[in-house]
Amino acid sequence: MYGQQQDQSVEKRLSDLEKRVTALEKASPLSSPLNAASPTPALATKSPLELVAWDARLVRGEDSYDKYEISLTLKNNSDKDIKFIDATVQFADLLGSHIYDITFNPDHLIPAGQSITDTGQYPINQLMPEQARLAQMKK
Repeated sequence: MYGQQQDQSVEKRLSDLEKRVTALEKASPLSSPLNAASPTPALATKSPLELVAWDARLVRGEDSYDKYEISLTLKNNSDKDIKFIDATVQFADLLGSHIYDITFNPDHLIPAGQSITDTGQYPINQLMPEQARLAQMKK
């Protein structure tokens, strides 16, 4: 008898919980992954600076200190020259896990409507295995 009462109590609590979850899901349209907003491209948000291309290749270093040679092409979407850049490019996988990030050289002049390419070498920290994944990333 006691076990049957306990089963009914658990079933009622479960039913109540399901109702509350359903009510919360209906109240918040962003709670559904199908309705989640995706990032908008730079042009759609009127960003003055847009990353239009990138390339990364592995460079084998001396004493097994490998590095990446990374090229970034930035476009100035504004009608004014950009004289100083305070930007970081972050590389992440499709699930959003951090892989690598670099700071763009701030001293570039990008004329209005033009693009520039900056290439640099960046060390790979062998104690951070996620950094080695950049070499296998697809654009």
